[in-house]
Amino acid sequence: MMTRPCATLAALFFFVSLPTTPLRAQDVCVDPAEDAHARLLERIAEAKDRLKDEPIGTTRLGGQYAVLALWDPAADDGIDLVRVRGGISRTAGFEVTLIRRNGVNSEYRILEPAGWVVLAIKTNVHHPWNRRRTLPVIYVPYSTGLHSPQLVRDGRAYLLDLLDSAADRLDELRVLSASQEDTAVSAVPSVRVLLTILLIEHITPSELERQGVAAVVERVLVTLALNRGDTYGYAMSYAGARGLAQFIPGTYRSIRRRYPRARLRRDFTSGMMDHGNAVMAQYCLVDWILRMLPDETLEELMRADREEDLGAFIAAAYNAGEVAAYRALARDPERWTEEGYGLPRETRRYVRTFRTVYRHLFPGSERNPDR
Repeated sequence: MMTRPCATLAALFFFVSLPTTPLRAQDVCVDPAEDAHARLLERIAEAKDRLKDEPIGTTRLGGQYAVLALWDPAADDGIDLVRVRGGISRTAGFEVTLIRRNGVNSEYRILEPAGWVVLAIKTNVHHPWNRRRTLPVIYVPYSTGLHSPQLVRDGRAYLLDLLDSAADRLDELRVLSASQEDTAVSAVPSVRVLLTILLIEHITPSELERQGVAAVVERVLVTLALNRGDTYGYAMSYAGARGLAQFIPGTYRSIRRRYPRARLRRDFTSGMMDHGNAVMAQYCLVDWILRMLPDETLEELMRADREEDLGAFIAAAYNAGEVAAYRALARDPERWTEEGYGLPRETRRYVRTFRTVYRHLFPGSERNPDR
């Protein structure tokens, strides 16, 4: 159906006031931004479908070796598949180079033809259960060419829905808090704190300093909007932390043992690749972290106007362990995140990242938490 941008209110009222003029399909009022957003999602679905049966032609890993689905949004006359070998395109008529190697979320620059964007890629990753093998996967890597305000909103909505669904499931299973007596585990952590920690697990301090908080936060949110349940499913740190929530195996096993009612997946890898399961585990981990705090300290930090400080403690414990975080806090509640109070440099930077992102997401921390 052909559509057109919305007319002015005066013109619209004039149009609908004429009873003898029938409403035609092509006259339906459509927001151009919404139309472009819907068209992009349709093309991404087409690109993924095109890539399904396309061989990569190698078992080598990472974005240096991939098949790219490229699209010209201006012309919108089809999708072309381009092979990349060693970070350089090998398909006639296209000049593409790899500018940021990051596995499935690698970034490419399309020099020729100008104006084209990468809709999706097919590349190899380590097999989740056997790192000696590779597995071909399809993913939508982030790029500025795909970035839009609507995708930023979609990514944030996806995370909030995920957090709400995980809380509902924990309530359904009657999972109780270890830090607060006769309290549901879902009622202990703030959704805003959990949301911030999920985001900063995929933001480095150097990126934050170089690009600014808005850019790095929106990059993660757009990536989530484009890949949803597959987002960061193949992400693994040097320490073995995996997935959206970036748990390490030992921490996951510990939380699973301490919260049997949560019925977390037995297998660590599948548990981290399942966003719902991973966020349920995150609720439980944060609750377990808070059990370290004396009652009066926890009561003080649980005040609505201290949410950022509570989140800073949780972030420190998430990064360095609850014992190290509590010891630093006990030394000096005002200066505990400074050098010389026991926190590793990496953790101090992680806490600063938390505060920066939290303030960006929720300006005016005196507001009541969402949950």
